Amino acid sequence: MAEEEAAAADVVVHDTSDEEESDFDPGCGSDIGSSTTSIPESLFDYPEIHGRTYPNFPGTSYWLPNDKAAQETLDIAHNMFTFLLGDKLFLAPIGDNPQKVIDIGTGTGIWAIEFADKFPSAEVTATDICPIQPTWVPPNLCFEMDDAQLEWTQAPNIYDFIHIRGLLGCMSDWPALYSRAFRTTKPGGWLENVEMDMRFKFDNCNVSPGHILFDWATPFIESGDKIGTTFDVAGNMKGWMEHAGFVNVTEKRYKIPFSGESRLAQWNRCFYNSDLEGFALLVLVERMKWSYPEVLVYLAEVRAALRQAANQAYYEVTIVYGQKSKHASAEDFS
Repeated sequence: MAEEEAAAADVVVHDTSDEEESDFDPGCGSDIGSSTTSIPESLFDYPEIHGRTYPNFPGTSYWLPNDKAAQETLDIAHNMFTFLLGDKLFLAPIGDNPQKVIDIGTGTGIWAIEFADKFPSAEVTATDICPIQPTWVPPNLCFEMDDAQLEWTQAPNIYDFIHIRGLLGCMSDWPALYSRAFRTTKPGGWLENVEMDMRFKFDNCNVSPGHILFDWATPFIESGDKIGTTFDVAGNMKGWMEHAGFVNVTEKRYKIPFSGESRLAQWNRCFYNSDLEGFALLVLVERMKWSYPEVLVYLAEVRAALRQAANQAYYEVTIVYGQKSKHASAEDFS
């Protein structure tokens, strides 16, 4: 028991060495169709901002588009994360036979599909606020429309594994999210969360406040603070998870570079170049009240700065996973 309850302290910053680029295939296209089964027609009445469409889930404000360009970018990000983890879908030691798994905020569903294929005996559920998932999926996978910010309707103690990725800027109460995850995780089960840090960092110490890349995260963080959906997530996940009641909590940080010819850097450039406008449009125009031409000029300057290898810019992706004690019950932290 004492050994189980001891929180892990494994925090690493990982970088990749330069590798040959000849076999790099970004796969920037997507042939995933959309699922419309049992979905209210009103959810397809997507609001539009400067030609980009956004989710229309009741009572929810989401900052990223949901159109084809955005979906392709989500899939690129998934492939980058999978490559980062050595062709693995997760890090938590869930064992070889998980029975009940849920993916919160599944996006295009690509992670859930690959997980369901890898673990055919598992019953996999994937939730999202937008019906952009494919119709042809493994028989052990189902998609559900749901907002993770609302009270979870799932029974206590049912999931062997809960997976969350890419919800920064979306959640009004992260501690509540982890508490709900704790309640629904089986004793001995695992929660894993993957988030990127919006702040760029630099191996070149000459980049300082006032530089366009140094200040990149500022409007996002300010916009999140304005409406109560923080972008400052990565550095807080470990503490939130421990406070919710999880034990054996492990945090790993990975360095994601922009420059160099490593495959990770190539994936990252593909990711950022895929749809930087979609990444920034709603935040800067609707929340921070920039004009659309201002945004276009700003993003052009950001792209130019990222192309300058001398800046040596990178950001970190943080992965935190923790276990519900085998001796715990949902009521312990309800």
